[in-house]
Amino acid sequence: MTGEQGKLQLPGGDARVVRHGATMRAGVSGALQVAFILGLLAAIAGMGVTAHDNLLRQGVATGFGFLLDRTGFDVGASFLPHDPDKPYWWTFLVGLANTIVLSLVCIVLATAAGLALALLGAGRSRILFGLTRLYVLVFRNIPLIVQVFFWYHVTRLLPPVRQSVELLGCCYASNRGLYVPRIGVEATWSTLLAAIAGAAVAVIAIRARRARRGHDLSRAAAIGLALAGGIIAAAATVSYDVAMPRLQGFNFVDGTQLSPEFMAMVAALVAYNVAFIAEIVNSGIRAVPRHQLEAARVIGLSDQRTFFSITIPQAIRIATPPLVNQYISLTKSSSLAIAIGYTDLFSVGVIAINHTGQSINVIAVLMLAYLGLSFGISALGNLYNSSLAARGRT
Repeated sequence: MTGEQGKLQLPGGDARVVRHGATMRAGVSGALQVAFILGLLAAIAGMGVTAHDNLLRQGVATGFGFLLDRTGFDVGASFLPHDPDKPYWWTFLVGLANTIVLSLVCIVLATAAGLALALLGAGRSRILFGLTRLYVLVFRNIPLIVQVFFWYHVTRLLPPVRQSVELLGCCYASNRGLYVPRIGVEATWSTLLAAIAGAAVAVIAIRARRARRGHDLSRAAAIGLALAGGIIAAAATVSYDVAMPRLQGFNFVDGTQLSPEFMAMVAALVAYNVAFIAEIVNSGIRAVPRHQLEAARVIGLSDQRTFFSITIPQAIRIATPPLVNQYISLTKSSSLAIAIGYTDLFSVGVIAINHTGQSINVIAVLMLAYLGLSFGISALGNLYNSSLAARGRT
């Protein structure tokens, strides 16, 4: 029997029946999916109409027109200027800025401390390994809200302003907060032109490199270099004014005051997330194949060079996706700041609900804002991860 004769062949009529059955199943599946989506949209629309009618019956205004109304309340410890005459949309923007600043500071500090903790635990010292495991065990299993209240009361135990603790010769900590130097930046139109020129020079350099070496940089690396060129050029054209905090009477003048609530939130979020970040980095270190480490020893690389040239780069590549998820979790956890009075985005939303009564609309604004923050962090993480993957292929 030849190979062609041994093949299973269906009669023409049976083959058409099989194809027709597959087409029918695909059509039914698609119809069911469309019907499910239409039913879901109809249910959402029905709930929206019902909620709208109930709010009108209770005399509660609907829509987002309240965003243009005057707030009538001030936002304490804000990083953007605010007063009671500002509209609600600006107040939400102020709360969003407070959330972003808090999250960025915590992400940077938690990443640095978590990486250091993971490196200490990855050494050969059993004492350091035991201490790092103890830290992770303790702080990872204490609820974050408990740690927030703990650090808040710690900040209240700091000395009064006139007996402030001096830090690094330029910062002062007291029960009113942390006073740090204020850096004023004055930008002009020439700063914008310089940023555009710097980015253009970076793009030209990237193209020249491509023509010389014959291969492109990854998209993430090219965007990063263009942004770096623009930022460096802009930084070279702005004027800076540094104001140091100084004690005058019963308080400090000049400088920037970071409230005790901000300090407590930073301490709590950093202490809590360091435990998770250290575990993520440790998992990445342990995931590096052992045969690569053995090959490095065979060719004569020292333990230090093996660790920093082979283990760490691969561990970072492995740990990047879970680290991005941890950063998103940290940003969302910052909403616990309302418990101690720090005015973040969620706190502004709660105040707006009490003033306007439009709870659904305000919560919709909060959901969109947090969704945008999460998507933004995820996009940056994916961009960085793709640049690592492209670098690994070259």
